[in-house]
Amino acid sequence: MKTGITMNPDAPPGTLIQIVKQAEDLGFSYVYVADQGFSRDVYVTLTLLASATNKIHLGPGVTHPYTRHPVVAAVSIASLDEFSGGRAFLGLGAGGSRTLEPLQLTRTNPLQMCREAATIARRLWQGAAVNYQGNHFQLKEAGLNFPVRADIELHWAARGPKMLALGGELADVVMLNGIPHFELENVVKHVRAGAERAGGRKVQLQYAVPLVYDEASRESARMRTVYRLVDSAEHVKAKLGISPELNAEMRRLVTEKGPQAAAHLVSDELLQHFILEGTPDDNANTLHHLFKTYGLDGLTIEVHDPLSATTLLPRAAEIVNRL
Repeated sequence: MKTGITMNPDAPPGTLIQIVKQAEDLGFSYVYVADQGFSRDVYVTLTLLASATNKIHLGPGVTHPYTRHPVVAAVSIASLDEFSGGRAFLGLGAGGSRTLEPLQLTRTNPLQMCREAATIARRLWQGAAVNYQGNHFQLKEAGLNFPVRADIELHWAARGPKMLALGGELADVVMLNGIPHFELENVVKHVRAGAERAGGRKVQLQYAVPLVYDEASRESARMRTVYRLVDSAEHVKAKLGISPELNAEMRRLVTEKGPQAAAHLVSDELLQHFILEGTPDDNANTLHHLFKTYGLDGLTIEVHDPLSATTLLPRAAEIVNRL
């Protein structure tokens, strides 16, 4: 089972290095660093983390083609891969409201945008000059002028049915992040349907979840869950009982004042659908059931508060060891 952590680059460089080195020492395989647009730059941060580690694999969790041209993303990941000795991966998704709304960017045709971004990256990594005529991106004799590993992994993050199916069709790993527990069955079905349509290809399912073990971790998870709710699929919001008015208020507060201003709108009842809570034995039993029921392949733990990492990561490792 592959294990990883996901985090925002919302801490000083020394703290980020400390977190990832601790994760590596504890046996975690991956670190996803968010590309949020207004935090520390994801590729600068990933390069810093690569220079401070030896084994852990690194990539954006996730970037998107609305602010990063696919060639820019592909070149950045290829450079990181060379610099880190083959430890980079490209995490790709459709972009979240935290970045797009302040920039006044509309998530137009995300399926085709992400398909083209993935296709362009993979072709560039093959080493030959690329000519490409897509609906959104066009290339003419575009090629990288340094050695590139052709089999760099493509990781995918999605919540909607069509984007999940596209991940099954195109990606090596689909990260199931921000998914309420009751929706896991449907999400896995969509990914596998996409993989089946693409010839029955094998896709790894990486389940991402925040751990809650005290009041501080609960409040941190509550703030992060605001983003999950406003960007959730409409049928998920309906099942959770989130009205259009509540959704609009969450989105307004997040955009204007930040997630802490909207956290009070996430009730404990809503939060329970997204978190893992209890003793390490309780957590391990819950995860064992989810992995067995849905055929999950890996686990990613969310580091929602950098200051809590020294407590969170050993607890997460203990849970993994009990699985």
